[in-house]
Amino acid sequence: MGKQEQLENSEEITLIDFLYKDTNLINSFYSQIFGGDLTALTKSEISADENSNDLTGSIKLVKGSKLTKHLNTENTTKNINPYDSKVIKLLEQFNLEVLPLNDVYNGSIVATKGKLTYRNYNIIDQIFPFIEKNKLVPEFNAPINPNARGKNRNNTLGKAIQDIIKMIPYGLEFSVETTTDETATCIINKEHLTISPDDLFRSYGNIIPSIWTIIGILDVTELNTTDNMTEEFKSIIDGTNSAFASMVLKNNMNVIRPIAIYRKLSV
Repeated sequence: MGKQEQLENSEEITLIDFLYKDTNLINSFYSQIFGGDLTALTKSEISADENSNDLTGSIKLVKGSKLTKHLNTENTTKNINPYDSKVIKLLEQFNLEVLPLNDVYNGSIVATKGKLTYRNYNIIDQIFPFIEKNKLVPEFNAPINPNARGKNRNNTLGKAIQDIIKMIPYGLEFSVETTTDETATCIINKEHLTISPDDLFRSYGNIIPSIWTIIGILDVTELNTTDNMTEEFKSIIDGTNSAFASMVLKNNMNVIRPIAIYRKLSV
């Protein structure tokens, strides 16, 4: 049988490559749907002993073998870590169809597919001092006020941007360009990535290859630009938070809290 014929006759094995698994959400939803959390699988095996006894007579022709099987059996129990079987069973239970995000209710569990762009905003704190020191972007070292004198000339655009970024609670995110020509932002926790943020960036840069399936909770942002607070202090705080939020968010932006991000692999 030729190699090509073997390939055609072989049964294709499909594996799931998880990039992200929110174990907290998975455990919570699994427990709600199936009435409890799955912590281990038990597999029992019953084995029987077999012995072969040679029978040899005084004449060489009289020789045989007797197979004896002991009736006493041994019950072997194995505890198996369910690992990905739990999330796979949960996703099968969801049985979600990939739909345009505009056709899904806000606050629903959705399935979408698309290309991923990875962003680690925490790296910015390390990049800006390097850019400023080596004068890679001349505008960063220019004083905010061109007419400033003395120490005031140290108030540069680069330093102002660094100070702003330190105040904003950035983190990690995947930007999704869906197969339905929509965009969404996945806010992710590095603890639930199956590859470390550094290794992810080192391996792929900011563009993650392949088309990925994202299962998560869809929310659409609604930025409140009106201020109805009567207390002056709270108004200042709310106004500041709104200003910071407007730097990274836009109104009616799709935000997905991912439960799992994965792709299928063929073996």
